[in-house]
Amino acid sequence: MRDGLQQQAQQQVRKNRCASPLSKLRQTPMARPVNVERLQSNIAWAVAHGLGARDLIPMLERLIRHAPSGSECKISAQRQLAELIVEHAPWRAAVLTRDVLQHKDDDRAWALFGLAHTLLGNHRAARRAYSRALARAPGCASYAHNLGHLIDVAFDQPREALRWLKQAHGHAPDEEEIAASYAHALARCQQVPEAIAVLERVLNSRAKAVALLQRWLARRGAASLNHEAMPASAAGLSGPSVSALTGSRSAAPTPS
Repeated sequence: MRDGLQQQAQQQVRKNRCASPLSKLRQTPMARPVNVERLQSNIAWAVAHGLGARDLIPMLERLIRHAPSGSECKISAQRQLAELIVEHAPWRAAVLTRDVLQHKDDDRAWALFGLAHTLLGNHRAARRAYSRALARAPGCASYAHNLGHLIDVAFDQPREALRWLKQAHGHAPDEEEIAASYAHALARCQQVPEAIAVLERVLNSRAKAVALLQRWLARRGAASLNHEAMPASAAGLSGPSVSALTGSRSAAPTPS
């Protein structure tokens, strides 16, 4: 009798042990599916109301995690995130834009890819990427500027750079940064009067134009600039860092 009761008790314990996880599972609420359209709407609202990168980055990260692979919303989010982080996380930005380019041949993605590799010091990859961006948007002054300035400074080929910087200046003649890069390459090619004329137009001052060229020369310990001619040492004129931004933003010799 006692043995029979013990067996029943043991069977009941086994049943309870088996039932316990199932009962807990039934009590656990199922996670709600993420509403991708709502995430997109929230990001659009954040951008429209001027929220900064600190707010946008986690929102974009979440959208990228949940949006379908290869979908337009994921591609857009990856490119937008790359734009926000490229200056402080160029490697991650390069990975994001590479993923975008696997699904879409996009000029902005190529330009971002070029910028990321510029910041990483991969200048050949950057040059190819900027060239592809420009081939897809030949009228973009920023792309031509970034390519030209890269060729001038990173590759030390100012004459080759003039082709692209002249094109960029022609599309955006009032952009000071583009004019400064163009003048920088002109000066390195011994075309000092032309360089001064380009700077004088955007700075509205010949004195400021000459002073800027003198400052570039001084960085290399060169002799002072003569108003009419550039000394031979000017061929080694060193410019500032390669363009660090895409789109309407671009870095160049600062005309101040």
